[in-house]
Amino acid sequence: MSIAFGPVPSRRLGRSLGINNIPAKTCTYSCVYCQVGSTLNMQVTRKTFYDTAAIFEKVERKVRETRDASEPVDFLTFVSDGEPTLDINLGKTIEALKPLGVKIGVISNASLISQAPVRDALESISVNTPYGKVSFRQFDGFVNQYDPLNYLVQWSGTGFEVVWPERYRTASPVLPKSD
Repeated sequence: MSIAFGPVPSRRLGRSLGINNIPAKTCTYSCVYCQVGSTLNMQVTRKTFYDTAAIFEKVERKVRETRDASEPVDFLTFVSDGEPTLDINLGKTIEALKPLGVKIGVISNASLISQAPVRDALESISVNTPYGKVSFRQFDGFVNQYDPLNYLVQWSGTGFEVVWPERYRTASPVLPKSD
């Protein structure tokens, strides 16, 4: 198993350089449909698997090699052959990788999301969902909820564009013309 691999094409994230920050088949679940097969090491306790500096070194080398080959890297993605949030140093590793200048994502089964250190680590990543950026702050008396957002979108001829609210605007609205 390689700590850094790819980049591989991703429908959601473009060209993604994968990061295995835990040993293969280490997970909080053992799903029958898992693409990597049965879990060999099921656990729910977070711990250190690899040294943050070692992960950084391998990812930095892979980013450099990929850029030298003129291949784009859109995301560094913690995907692991298991559950990446089991790594107790996930937040520290994310922070270490930020100077590479590539967006960072984590693909998780969310089984450990109730733990504050996991939420803290995930809050600093770059992935925006259809509901907005992942956020675990409190609002209207609720914790761990997304701010409810409503968007006004308009077809531009090449795809939908957000025209309101202004802070999320990707294009100016086009108003119908009267005769």
